Amino acid sequence: MALRDLQAVLVRLYADRAYREVFFADRSSVGAEQPLTETERKQLDALRRDDIERFANALRRKRLGPVRELTPALARLLGDDFDRRFDAFCADNPSARAPLDEARAFLTTVTVTSPFANDLTVCEQLRLEVRAGRNARPGPGPPAMVNSRLRQFAYDWARLYPLVARGELTDAAPESSWVLVGKVIGELAVKLRRVNPTTTRLLGLFDGVKSSEQAIIQVAEELGLNEFERLKFREEARRLLEQLAASGLLA
Repeated sequence: MALRDLQAVLVRLYADRAYREVFFADRSSVGAEQPLTETERKQLDALRRDDIERFANALRRKRLGPVRELTPALARLLGDDFDRRFDAFCADNPSARAPLDEARAFLTTVTVTSPFANDLTVCEQLRLEVRAGRNARPGPGPPAMVNSRLRQFAYDWARLYPLVARGELTDAAPESSWVLVGKVIGELAVKLRRVNPTTTRLLGLFDGVKSSEQAIIQVAEELGLNEFERLKFREEARRLLEQLAASGLLA
Protein backbone atom coordinates (compact mmCIF):
# COMPACT_ATOMS: atom_id res chain seq x y z
CA MET A 1 0.00 0.00 0.00
CA ALA A 2 1.38 3.40 -0.95
CA LEU A 3 1.72 6.00 1.77
CA ARG A 4 -1.20 7.98 0.33
CA ASP A 5 -3.42 4.87 0.60
CA LEU A 6 -2.51 4.40 4.25
CA GLN A 7 -3.28 8.08 4.84
CA ALA A 8 -6.62 7.60 3.11
CA VAL A 9 -7.48 4.85 5.61
CA LEU A 10 -6.59 7.15 8.50
CA VAL A 11 -8.67 10.01 7.09
CA ARG A 12 -11.64 7.69 6.73
CA LEU A 13 -11.18 6.47 10.28
CA TYR A 14 -11.30 10.04 11.55
CA ALA A 15 -14.31 11.07 9.47
CA ASP A 16 -16.51 7.98 9.16
CA ARG A 17 -18.05 6.66 12.39
CA ALA A 18 -19.42 3.49 10.76
CA TYR A 19 -16.00 2.69 9.29
CA ARG A 20 -14.42 3.11 12.72
CA GLU A 21 -16.88 0.65 14.24
CA VAL A 22 -16.01 -1.95 11.61
CA PHE A 23 -12.29 -1.33 11.95
CA PHE A 24 -12.14 -1.63 15.73
CA ALA A 25 -14.39 -4.70 15.69
CA ASP A 26 -12.08 -6.44 13.23
CA ARG A 27 -8.93 -4.63 12.15
CA SER A 28 -8.17 -7.29 9.57
CA SER A 29 -11.23 -6.09 7.63
CA VAL A 30 -9.14 -3.21 6.28
CA GLY A 31 -6.87 -5.70 4.60
CA ALA A 32 -9.82 -7.13 2.74
CA GLU A 33 -10.31 -3.80 0.97
CA GLN A 34 -6.65 -2.96 0.35
CA PRO A 35 -3.54 -5.12 0.66
CA LEU A 36 -1.34 -4.19 3.59
CA THR A 37 2.34 -4.70 4.14
CA GLU A 38 3.37 -6.10 7.47
CA THR A 39 4.70 -2.70 8.53
CA GLU A 40 1.47 -0.97 7.61
CA ARG A 41 -0.61 -3.59 9.43
CA LYS A 42 1.44 -3.03 12.57
CA GLN A 43 0.90 0.73 12.25
CA LEU A 44 -2.87 0.26 12.09
CA ASP A 45 -2.87 -2.34 14.89
CA ALA A 46 -1.03 0.14 17.11
CA LEU A 47 -3.80 2.73 16.81
CA ARG A 48 -5.64 3.40 20.06
CA ARG A 49 -9.37 3.86 19.78
CA ASP A 50 -9.54 6.70 22.30
CA ASP A 51 -6.92 8.62 20.31
CA ILE A 52 -8.87 8.14 17.07
CA GLU A 53 -12.16 9.13 18.71
CA ARG A 54 -10.58 12.20 20.27
CA PHE A 55 -9.26 13.39 16.93
CA ALA A 56 -12.55 12.53 15.19
CA ASN A 57 -14.43 14.63 17.76
CA ALA A 58 -12.04 17.51 17.14
CA LEU A 59 -12.77 17.32 13.41
CA ARG A 60 -16.53 17.34 14.03
CA ARG A 61 -16.21 20.37 16.28
CA LYS A 62 -14.18 22.08 13.57
CA ARG A 63 -17.05 21.44 11.13
CA LEU A 64 -19.68 22.42 13.69
CA GLY A 65 -18.25 25.85 14.53
CA PRO A 66 -18.83 27.54 11.14
CA VAL A 67 -22.30 25.99 10.82
CA ARG A 68 -23.30 27.36 14.21
CA GLU A 69 -22.03 30.79 13.17
CA LEU A 70 -24.00 30.66 9.91
CA THR A 71 -27.26 29.65 11.64
CA PRO A 72 -27.00 31.50 14.98
CA ALA A 73 -30.70 31.74 15.85
CA LEU A 74 -31.51 28.07 15.24
CA ALA A 75 -28.32 26.96 16.99
CA ARG A 76 -29.23 29.06 20.03
CA LEU A 77 -32.82 27.81 20.06
CA LEU A 78 -31.97 24.11 19.78
CA GLY A 79 -29.00 24.28 22.18
CA ASP A 80 -27.30 20.92 22.74
CA ASP A 81 -29.81 19.27 20.41
CA PHE A 82 -28.31 21.29 17.56
CA ASP A 83 -24.90 19.73 18.29
CA ARG A 84 -26.38 16.21 18.49
CA ARG A 85 -28.19 16.66 15.20
CA PHE A 86 -25.01 17.89 13.56
CA ASP A 87 -23.08 14.89 14.90
CA ALA A 88 -25.67 12.64 13.27
CA PHE A 89 -25.34 14.64 10.06
CA CYS A 90 -21.57 14.16 10.12
CA ALA A 91 -22.02 10.42 10.61
CA ASP A 92 -24.15 10.27 7.47
CA ASN A 93 -21.94 12.75 5.60
CA PRO A 94 -18.30 11.96 6.46
CA SER A 95 -16.82 14.28 3.84
CA ALA A 96 -16.70 17.91 4.92
CA ARG A 97 -17.85 20.64 2.53
CA ALA A 98 -17.34 24.38 2.36
CA PRO A 99 -19.02 25.87 5.48
CA LEU A 100 -21.86 27.55 3.57
CA ASP A 101 -22.62 24.40 1.59
CA GLU A 102 -22.35 22.31 4.74
CA ALA A 103 -24.80 24.53 6.61
CA ARG A 104 -27.30 24.44 3.75
CA ALA A 105 -27.05 20.66 3.49
CA PHE A 106 -27.40 20.26 7.25
CA LEU A 107 -30.56 22.38 7.41
CA THR A 108 -32.26 20.09 4.90
CA THR A 109 -31.97 17.30 7.50
CA VAL A 110 -33.36 19.32 10.42
CA THR A 111 -36.96 18.48 11.27
CA VAL A 112 -38.69 19.80 14.38
CA THR A 113 -42.21 19.51 15.75
CA SER A 114 -42.41 23.06 17.08
CA PRO A 115 -44.03 25.46 14.55
CA PHE A 116 -41.79 28.21 15.92
CA ALA A 117 -38.57 26.24 15.36
CA ASN A 118 -39.78 24.91 12.02
CA ASP A 119 -40.48 28.44 10.74
CA LEU A 120 -37.07 29.53 12.00
CA THR A 121 -35.42 26.67 10.10
CA VAL A 122 -37.03 27.95 6.90
CA CYS A 123 -35.79 31.44 7.71
CA GLU A 124 -32.24 30.19 8.25
CA GLN A 125 -32.37 28.30 4.96
CA LEU A 126 -33.45 31.43 3.13
CA ARG A 127 -30.70 33.50 4.78
CA LEU A 128 -28.11 31.00 3.54
CA GLU A 129 -29.64 30.98 0.06
CA VAL A 130 -29.31 34.75 -0.12
CA ARG A 131 -25.80 34.68 1.31
CA ALA A 132 -24.74 32.09 -1.27
CA GLY A 133 -25.97 34.29 -4.13
CA ARG A 134 -24.04 36.97 -5.97
CA ASN A 135 -23.54 40.32 -4.32
CA ALA A 136 -22.67 42.74 -7.09
CA ARG A 137 -24.31 45.94 -8.22
CA PRO A 138 -26.99 45.08 -10.79
CA GLY A 139 -26.83 46.48 -14.28
CA PRO A 140 -29.44 48.60 -16.02
CA GLY A 141 -32.78 47.17 -17.00
CA PRO A 142 -36.24 46.43 -15.60
CA PRO A 143 -36.33 46.00 -11.79
CA ALA A 144 -35.71 42.54 -10.41
CA MET A 145 -34.92 41.02 -7.03
CA VAL A 146 -31.17 40.33 -7.14
CA ASN A 147 -29.62 39.97 -3.68
CA SER A 148 -32.89 39.46 -1.84
CA ARG A 149 -35.86 37.16 -1.45
CA LEU A 150 -39.41 37.94 -0.38
CA ARG A 151 -41.04 35.33 1.81
CA GLN A 152 -44.13 34.96 3.96
CA PHE A 153 -43.50 33.48 7.40
CA ALA A 154 -45.80 32.38 10.18
CA TYR A 155 -43.79 34.58 12.58
CA ASP A 156 -42.32 38.06 12.31
CA TRP A 157 -38.67 37.10 11.94
CA ALA A 158 -37.58 40.63 11.14
CA ARG A 159 -38.34 41.39 14.79
CA LEU A 160 -37.80 38.00 16.43
CA TYR A 161 -34.64 36.76 14.73
CA PRO A 162 -32.11 38.94 16.60
CA LEU A 163 -33.83 38.13 19.91
CA VAL A 164 -33.56 34.38 19.32
CA ALA A 165 -29.96 34.71 18.10
CA ARG A 166 -29.06 36.44 21.38
CA GLY A 167 -30.79 33.77 23.43
CA GLU A 168 -33.46 36.17 24.70
CA LEU A 169 -36.45 34.32 23.22
CA THR A 170 -37.47 30.69 22.84
CA ASP A 171 -41.06 31.03 21.62
CA ALA A 172 -43.62 33.59 20.48
CA ALA A 173 -47.18 33.90 19.28
CA PRO A 174 -47.64 33.41 15.52
CA GLU A 175 -47.75 36.63 13.53
CA SER A 176 -48.01 36.13 9.78
CA SER A 177 -45.68 38.52 7.97
CA TRP A 178 -43.92 39.13 4.71
CA VAL A 179 -40.19 39.59 5.17
CA LEU A 180 -37.57 40.84 2.73
CA VAL A 181 -34.40 38.82 3.25
CA GLY A 182 -31.46 40.57 1.66
CA LYS A 183 -27.71 40.83 1.40
CA VAL A 184 -26.65 44.45 1.26
CA ILE A 185 -23.81 45.52 -1.03
CA GLY A 186 -20.46 45.45 0.74
CA GLU A 187 -21.78 43.55 3.77
CA LEU A 188 -21.53 39.88 4.69
CA ALA A 189 -24.50 39.95 7.03
CA VAL A 190 -27.98 39.12 5.76
CA LYS A 191 -30.68 41.53 6.91
CA LEU A 192 -34.39 40.93 7.50
CA ARG A 193 -36.97 43.63 6.87
CA ARG A 194 -40.70 43.27 7.35
CA VAL A 195 -42.77 44.76 4.53
CA ASN A 196 -46.45 45.65 4.44
CA PRO A 197 -48.95 44.06 2.00
CA THR A 198 -48.72 46.95 -0.47
CA THR A 199 -44.93 46.77 -0.64
CA THR A 200 -45.15 43.00 -0.90
CA ARG A 201 -47.45 43.32 -3.90
CA LEU A 202 -45.19 45.92 -5.51
CA LEU A 203 -42.01 43.89 -5.07
CA GLY A 204 -43.81 40.78 -6.26
CA LEU A 205 -44.26 42.43 -9.66
CA PHE A 206 -40.52 42.93 -10.17
CA ASP A 207 -39.73 40.01 -12.42
CA GLY A 208 -37.20 41.74 -14.65
CA VAL A 209 -39.89 42.46 -17.26
CA LYS A 210 -42.11 45.22 -15.89
CA SER A 211 -40.67 48.68 -15.38
CA SER A 212 -40.95 50.27 -11.94
CA GLU A 213 -43.51 52.75 -13.31
CA GLN A 214 -45.65 49.95 -14.69
CA ALA A 215 -45.56 48.14 -11.35
CA ILE A 216 -46.45 51.30 -9.39
CA ILE A 217 -49.36 52.09 -11.74
CA GLN A 218 -50.69 48.53 -11.48
CA VAL A 219 -50.64 48.55 -7.68
CA ALA A 220 -52.24 52.01 -7.55
CA GLU A 221 -55.07 50.76 -9.76
CA GLU A 222 -55.53 47.67 -7.61
CA LEU A 223 -55.78 49.90 -4.52
CA GLY A 224 -58.40 52.09 -6.20
CA LEU A 225 -56.51 55.32 -5.47
CA ASN A 226 -57.69 58.70 -6.72
CA GLU A 227 -55.39 61.01 -8.68
CA PHE A 228 -54.03 62.82 -5.61
CA GLU A 229 -53.46 59.54 -3.74
CA ARG A 230 -51.71 58.08 -6.78
CA LEU A 231 -49.23 60.94 -6.89
CA LYS A 232 -48.45 60.53 -3.20
CA PHE A 233 -48.19 56.76 -3.56
CA ARG A 234 -45.84 57.15 -6.53
CA GLU A 235 -43.49 59.40 -4.54
CA GLU A 236 -43.41 57.02 -1.57
CA ALA A 237 -42.93 53.99 -3.78
CA ARG A 238 -40.10 55.62 -5.70
CA ARG A 239 -38.26 56.51 -2.47
CA LEU A 240 -38.56 52.93 -1.27
CA LEU A 241 -37.32 51.50 -4.56
CA GLU A 242 -34.38 53.88 -4.63
CA GLN A 243 -33.40 52.78 -1.13
CA LEU A 244 -33.56 49.11 -2.10
CA ALA A 245 -31.63 49.76 -5.32
CA ALA A 246 -28.94 51.69 -3.45
CA SER A 247 -28.50 48.72 -1.12
CA GLY A 248 -28.24 46.33 -4.05
CA LEU A 249 -31.40 44.44 -3.14
CA LEU A 250 -33.25 45.55 -6.25
CA ALA A 251 -32.04 46.19 -9.76
